[in-house]
Amino acid sequence: NGYQSIHQYVRRRSDRTIVDVQIRTKEMHLQAEVGTAAHWSYKDQIFRPDVATSELYRSIWRSDAQLSATQAMEVIRISQKLLNQHRTFVFAENTSHVLNLKRPATALDAAFAISEDVGLIAESIYLDGQWVAKNTPLQNGQIVSVKTSGSVPVPEQVETASQCVHSRCAKSVMRRNLRDQRSQTNSSGFR
Repeated sequence: NGYQSIHQYVRRRSDRTIVDVQIRTKEMHLQAEVGTAAHWSYKDQIFRPDVATSELYRSIWRSDAQLSATQAMEVIRISQKLLNQHRTFVFAENTSHVLNLKRPATALDAAFAISEDVGLIAESIYLDGQWVAKNTPLQNGQIVSVKTSGSVPVPEQVETASQCVHSRCAKSVMRRNLRDQRSQTNSSGFR
């Protein structure tokens, strides 16, 4: 099917975990990810050949522009453009992780993507080293840094901050935090 890669298994002595390292050229990588050697495509051709060869299947997995592309790099460029219409990718400064957020995403959404706890106790947020409001929209490639307060916010602060987020996860965490705080307040009054 055209798959090519050099595989090297590395075992850590301390906990005996095994890591599979794959070494590929750029062309080998493209073939493995979006070409005929793509894992999802390969498995479907083996286990569901009737589905994998259907026109509907091809059109679901690729847009018209991707289907008409003649080179793998063209498919990747089109995919990136489509992906960037719906997602925002930023970097977490302290961990160097890429945060993949649904658009529209705010600075506070990024804090919650780093960690639920970080999002809840975010005191100030910096994008590319500059302080920004928590509801500032994110742009691809920005570097996010969050300064935390160390204390759990009071319900009024959480309610105000909930207006600054768009992600379902962040909203869910904030609702849960408010519910927990209110139930603790209610139960402490009856003791």
